[in-house]
Amino acid sequence: MFGYIQIDERELSDQETELYDAYYCGLCQCLKKDFGIRGQLLVNYDMTFLTVLLSGLYRFHQRSAEFICPVHPGKKKTAVVNDATRYTAAMSVLLSYHNIQEETATDKSYSKLMILRLLEKDYQRVAKDYPRQHNALLKYVRQRSEFESNREQNMDAIAGLTGDMLGEIYAWREDDYSDELRYLGYHIGKFIYLMDAYSDLEKDSKKKEYNPFNNMDMENPKDTETISRLILNSLISECLRSYERLSSHSYGSIIRNILYYGVWKKYESLHSKRMKRQERTEKKDYRNMVRQKKNEIRDLKKYEKKIVKLEQIKEKRKKQTGD
Repeated sequence: MFGYIQIDERELSDQETELYDAYYCGLCQCLKKDFGIRGQLLVNYDMTFLTVLLSGLYRFHQRSAEFICPVHPGKKKTAVVNDATRYTAAMSVLLSYHNIQEETATDKSYSKLMILRLLEKDYQRVAKDYPRQHNALLKYVRQRSEFESNREQNMDAIAGLTGDMLGEIYAWREDDYSDELRYLGYHIGKFIYLMDAYSDLEKDSKKKEYNPFNNMDMENPKDTETISRLILNSLISECLRSYERLSSHSYGSIIRNILYYGVWKKYESLHSKRMKRQERTEKKDYRNMVRQKKNEIRDLKKYEKKIVKLEQIKEKRKKQTGD
């Protein structure tokens, strides 16, 4: 469920991109400090977005430090860390643990099982430190399993489960901002769930697994792309309206870049690939149809020749009989 809430570098200045990268690196460094090297495996764009959002809203005192990144050793990187970074690092552990747990239920990957074991103590510590968020996550996992087992037809209801859970993650503290952050997180959560479903649609259809878009795709195959885009767009519109209600926020250009452009990067990539596949399929179907028509015409001509020949034989026999 990670990777959808990211920036679009093409629409940001170099300075804004560097600032976003500093928060991303800060999250990575915080995961390393609080949870070890294994924690760095959990760094993701979605929690970086929340880090930037909370940092700009609460305006914490923050620490900036340069370091050499082993993944990109050619140039020194800058990491920005504050209280929000520590919170989102903890939430990364909480969410990633259940995400990996869900994946191992289907593919039984040995490496993922090892990561789960390594994260077990960290997960339990975070669950103890943030019981409200943890309970929301457990409720989400339980209800989502029930909904998917029953092949829930109400798309809004099942997407709302992710929304409710992520709303509790976004509402870090119960204060003046919590209601709006919960509302923003709710719509971001629904968007992430439906984007995930959209990306898995073809795979789930082939395997006959549950997907909220499946029924719509079977009933209106030509309208699926249009309707899915409208649904996703309405959710992001709510996120933008919610964000604008959060007054006096720093880093507005980065947040708006993500909500206006970045969230659509994966969608556009998936949509483009799907349209190309559909175009290839349509061309193939057209060629098959033309080939079939040619065969039908050829067979018809053969049949007509046979009829003509039979008529000629009949005429010949009549003449012979008459003689």
